[in-house]
Amino acid sequence: MIWIRPAAALAAVLLLALPSTSTADDGPKKTLLCPVDGQPAQESFVAEHRGAKVFFCSEHCAEEFAKGPAAFSIKANLQLALSGQARQKVCAVMTRNPMKPGNTIDVGGFVLGVCCGRCRSTVQALPADARIARFFEDKAFDKAFEIVKK
Repeated sequence: MIWIRPAAALAAVLLLALPSTSTADDGPKKTLLCPVDGQPAQESFVAEHRGAKVFFCSEHCAEEFAKGPAAFSIKANLQLALSGQARQKVCAVMTRNPMKPGNTIDVGGFVLGVCCGRCRSTVQALPADARIARFFEDKAFDKAFEIVKK
């Protein structure tokens, strides 16, 4: 017989009682960060971006985004990829080439696909913040990603 301590049992019950955010349709599927101030985003503060949903930590941040979305588009594009609302369609470096399995690198928490080891080395050579800027700015995002249609 397995014995569970009361505190552990209570923690398990509380974890199971938390609301699920597992699909892009009903909100963030993992902890997403507000593109305005970097705090954890919430499902209740949302704005449209590229025909998809971007989540914010507060109404104030959603309003700031609405005033000037271009200033926050890199982080908003990253959030779309992380939430599964955008999918990568080609190598992020050589946007004419298909991605190859196993040729990936983490960029801001997103597993970015590339076509070859040379492209992977190109991405690895960039500092972390430069990787995000390079692959999630609007022009690069338009070439390598597409919004997932519902």
